[in-house]
Amino acid sequence: VASSIRSWTPGYKMPPAPYYESCTVTVTDADGTVQLDAAEAQIKVRGNWTTTYDKKPLRIKFTQPQNLLGMNDGADMKNWVLLASYKDVSMLRDKTAMQIAAELLEEDGLYASDAEFVEVEINGQYWGVYLLAEYQQINADRVNITEAAKDYQGTDIGYFLEFDGYYTNEPE
Repeated sequence: VASSIRSWTPGYKMPPAPYYESCTVTVTDADGTVQLDAAEAQIKVRGNWTTTYDKKPLRIKFTQPQNLLGMNDGADMKNWVLLASYKDVSMLRDKTAMQIAAELLEEDGLYASDAEFVEVEINGQYWGVYLLAEYQQINADRVNITEAAKDYQGTDIGYFLEFDGYYTNEPE
């Protein structure tokens, strides 16, 4: 995305590529009960166009699988995302879409990302309300499809597709 912006914006300074920072994560319930205490993780800014906004979306990758707020029926996972919803002042579009997907798909045993609103504080500084959601990945507790072995040429595998307007920025 940054390369595209640079192509039409004179003097645009390319931001650094996203990188992980080591951190610890503590999750506290609304009533003050600590749900997760100082779990080791890595965090980075995630996304495409949304990385240019003031409020950054984030990806958390724990060292050990963790369950956050009982989501996904209590499944322990390493990867989670914090969606900033910067352009949606109501902060309802993503949560509503995920809730509708769950109601439509889960009855048939199909996956839909679980999500919960959270308040995020980093190094004592309040960052605002985010939507904590599951990272989309091939996993028996998330997108349960067969992942092809390296260099496998057959078609009897699962397909995990993403459609967005930024496909031209992806490597082939």
